[in-house]
Amino acid sequence: MTEEEFKYDPEQEENTKKYRLPFALCKANGIVIQDWWRPRDAWEALKRGGHVDDVSEEYKEYYRKIKQQEAAENRIKNKARRKAKEAQLKDPQHNPDINYKHLSNHIAGAERGAPMNFEQADSGKVNPFIKQTYNPFTGKGLIGYKTNCQTCVAVYVARRKGYDVRALPNLDNKNIYRLEQCLRMSTKMASTLSN
Repeated sequence: MTEEEFKYDPEQEENTKKYRLPFALCKANGIVIQDWWRPRDAWEALKRGGHVDDVSEEYKEYYRKIKQQEAAENRIKNKARRKAKEAQLKDPQHNPDINYKHLSNHIAGAERGAPMNFEQADSGKVNPFIKQTYNPFTGKGLIGYKTNCQTCVAVYVARRKGYDVRALPNLDNKNIYRLEQCLRMSTKMASTLSN
């Protein structure tokens, strides 16, 4: 066999969800999954009661080498991502002062203004750094703005109520939780005042 015959890997296709099922079924049936298996091999194992026939040692070794190479590349990318995240955590624009004290009628330091309509509240102002998302291949960009949906919802509600705030990145820090708590406090205060 030539190297070209090994190169097709269905898990590299765009929609990989359909390829997870055979592996999940193997696990559920107590079938030990080999590190060189492709989804087709898992289906074969299910049909044959836990074993796959007609697989050469050459293929097994080739597939193991590919997985080792991918693991090494992922370690390098993860190290670069950790460095970028550490730098971003030091930037007050993306990680405000952890000693921030909540002020009455303020959210994240912003005083309540006139309520905003949909266009004023949204229009890219909720999550303005989303277009600068971190690229693992170049090691450039900002981390956490693509995975901060829960914050964006709270910020949008706060903006509709008149607070000129923006979403923080999801950097596994406590500031997102604090923003959510501030919003809850202001909502409770507003409902108490209106009653």
